Amino acid sequence: MKKKDVVLIGILILIFVFVVIVYYENIELLKSDFSVFKHYVLRLDIVLLFIFLSGGIVTFTVYRNLRLSSNLSWKANRHFIRALNNLYSSRYREAKDEIKKALESSPKNYDLLMTSGVIEKRLGNFPESYNLFLAAFKRKPTIQAFQKMIEVIKVGNLNIEPEDLYYLSKEIPKPDRGYGRKLLLDYFKEKKEWEWAYRVFNKGRKYRPDIYNDKLMVELEYEIAKKEESRKKLKQIIKEFPDFAPAYMFYAGLLKKDGKFEEMIEVLKIGFNKTHIVEFLQMIEDYFIEKGEPEKAIEILNEIVLNENYNVLAQFFLGKLYYRLELLERAREIFENIKGEVRYIPGLYYYLADIYRKRKDFDTAFSYLKQLAREQHLDKFRFRCNNCNREMEKWSERCPWCGEINSVRILFEAYSPDSSVFML
Repeated sequence: MKKKDVVLIGILILIFVFVVIVYYENIELLKSDFSVFKHYVLRLDIVLLFIFLSGGIVTFTVYRNLRLSSNLSWKANRHFIRALNNLYSSRYREAKDEIKKALESSPKNYDLLMTSGVIEKRLGNFPESYNLFLAAFKRKPTIQAFQKMIEVIKVGNLNIEPEDLYYLSKEIPKPDRGYGRKLLLDYFKEKKEWEWAYRVFNKGRKYRPDIYNDKLMVELEYEIAKKEESRKKLKQIIKEFPDFAPAYMFYAGLLKKDGKFEEMIEVLKIGFNKTHIVEFLQMIEDYFIEKGEPEKAIEILNEIVLNENYNVLAQFFLGKLYYRLELLERAREIFENIKGEVRYIPGLYYYLADIYRKRKDFDTAFSYLKQLAREQHLDKFRFRCNNCNREMEKWSERCPWCGEINSVRILFEAYSPDSSVFML
C-alpha cells in the first residue's frame, strides 16, 4: 500500500472517531426535532448523518474520477513538472531522468508517455520514442499520438509493418479517423507501399470524398499497375481516365518490351490525341529514326496532322523531323505556315533562322534571331535571389518569393582575373 493511501485512511479514521465522540457528547441535543418548512419534522441526528454520508460519497466520487482521469500521483506530478521545465530549456538528459521517475509512479499515464516519447525523439532514440508513443496510443488512441508515431517513423527511418499501422489507424475515434488515415496514406505513398495506400484510400473515400478524390485514386491504381507491370490494369486506367498520360507512356513501353511495335505506335497516337503532350510524338519519331525508317516517322506524323485537323504541335514536330532529316525546304514551309497560328512555341524561330542561314539568306536569318531574342527576353536583364535562387525580371529591395532583403542580384558571369581567357 502506498504511503499516501495510508495517510488518507488514517485521516478518515480520525474523522470517524471525532464524529463518534461529538455524537455521544451531544446525544440529547441531537435527539431534538429538526423542522423543514414548518411541515416536516425530523430528528437532528438523522439529518446530520445523512449530510455526512452524502458528503463522504460525493468526496469519494470526485477523488476517484480525478484519479482515473489523470492516474498521476502527487510525486509523479512533481517530477512531470520538472521534466517539462527541462524539456522546454532543451536539457533533454535531465528531462529524461525526471520523466523516468514520474513513470515509475504512474507508468500508464498518457501525458507522461507522450512527453517521454518527445524527449526520446529529441535525443535521437527513435525506436524508444516510437514504443512510448505506441504505448500512449494504446492507452488513449488520439490523433496526436498517431501523428507522433508517423513522424518518428519517418525521422528515424524505422521498419514498421504497414499492416500494424493500418490496423492501429482503425482505433482512432471517428471524428479524427479521416485525418489519421490521410496521414497514413501520405506515409504509405512516401514509402511506395501502394497496395496499403489503396486500402486506406478505399476506407476513407466514403467519409471524405473531397480528399480521397479521383486524382488520388488514379495515381494509386497507376502505381500498382506499374509495379505489377499489369497490361490489364493499365488498359482499364486508360479507359476510365483517358487524359492520364503516364498510363499511355508506360503501357507503350511494355508493348515495346513485348515486341508489339504496331500496338505501341497506336497507343502513342491515341495518347497524343487524348492529351496533346508532345512527348508521344517524340517517342514515335525516336523509334523510327533508331529503326532506320525515317520515312515511316514522316508517314505517321502526317497521319496525325490530318487526323488532328492540322494540330499545331503535330505540325511543328513534323517540321522538326524534316529539319532533322535535312529536308530543309519542307521544314521551312511547315514552320512558316504555323508561325502565324501560335503566339509562342519553343525553338520555332531558331529553326527558321538556321534554315535561312543554311540557304545563305542572312538578312532573314538575322530577323528571326532578333525575334527569338525578343521572345526569350534576351534583350533584358534578369535577376536572382541569392537566398532562395528564384529568378525574376526586375530588381526589388526584397525578394518577392522568400522576403529576404538586399538579396536580389543581376544575373551575369564574368571571367576571373586568373583565368586563361583573361590572360590571353
